[in-house]
Amino acid sequence: MDGRREYHDAATMLAAEDGFDLRSRLREIKAPTLLLQGEEDIVYPLDLARQTVKGIPDARLVVYQERSHSATSSVDSKKASPRASTRPTVRPRASRSPDAKPRRRTRDAPPGWVGC
Repeated sequence: MDGRREYHDAATMLAAEDGFDLRSRLREIKAPTLLLQGEEDIVYPLDLARQTVKGIPDARLVVYQERSHSATSSVDSKKASPRASTRPTVRPRASRSPDAKPRRRTRDAPPGWVGC
């Protein structure tokens, strides 16, 4: 593909995103929110991720150190285990008894996911 076209497409997309500011409505988000951020992201700086998480009730931020915008796809497999460097530990909220049996996985849930 023509590199000039890709550059133009990326520049157009970034300009559109910069003009679409919904920060004042972040507090309306009611779904559990986990924001993943590369520490060295120059497209969306870490400070912006922190501001975003502050605006969403009960949101969590996970920062991948030494990663850029494509945090999970920029892992050097020779230097680090993808499991260790790209899979943050996220513990579900303790809303159920520790002795409770896991709920059955729903049909549309991702493999390995168990409802809490």
